Amino acid sequence: MEVYQNGNLVRRQTFRSDKDHQQYEFELAPGNYDIKGPGIAPIPVRVKSGEYVTADLPIPLCL
Repeated sequence: MEVYQNGNLVRRQTFRSDKDHQQYEFELAPGNYDIKGPGIAPIPVRVKSGEYVTADLPIPLCL
């Protein structure tokens, strides 16, 4: 998965790929981001100071 802010890559992390429900975390500074992964449309998220933000990512056919 990749996290972009204003079109710039700010974080990249590899996660296990399978059909089981998984929970993963990124620690990001406050701001607006797009979470991108292979086979899925970018998911916009807004991180505010002191808040915990969640995003439900679809399971692509192949990562």
